[in-house]
Amino acid sequence: MTEGTDLAAEIAAALAEGGAATGDGPFTVTLEKAGTQTGPDYDPVIGPPTEHTLTALADTWKVRDGNGNLTGETMRVLTIEASGIVPIKGEWLVVSGQRVRIGEVMPFAPGGVDLLYDVTLEG
Repeated sequence: MTEGTDLAAEIAAALAEGGAATGDGPFTVTLEKAGTQTGPDYDPVIGPPTEHTLTALADTWKVRDGNGNLTGETMRVLTIEASGIVPIKGEWLVVSGQRVRIGEVMPFAPGGVDLLYDVTLEG
């Protein structure tokens, strides 16, 4: 492992530990990744989707307009561990039993190594 991946693993462990310390245990979400495409482009075969359980923190962000004024809207945002599984816009997460589409993914990657992802949820 490199120092960056070691640090990402330590952060993931800290997310789980923080959840356990609050009494509810780690907050986890399930990322649904599309199956891998095999075969020729003109006749692709899509494999079954895969599911990945990731530790997260849930938050809401207040939306501001172009002038910096609050709009009264909020966005649901999850901070997700960087465990080598990269969430992608348009994929699906299962959060507290609810299946929601990923709107945006913003990696926190100082020095070019992904440590966390801030993921906005649609809807």
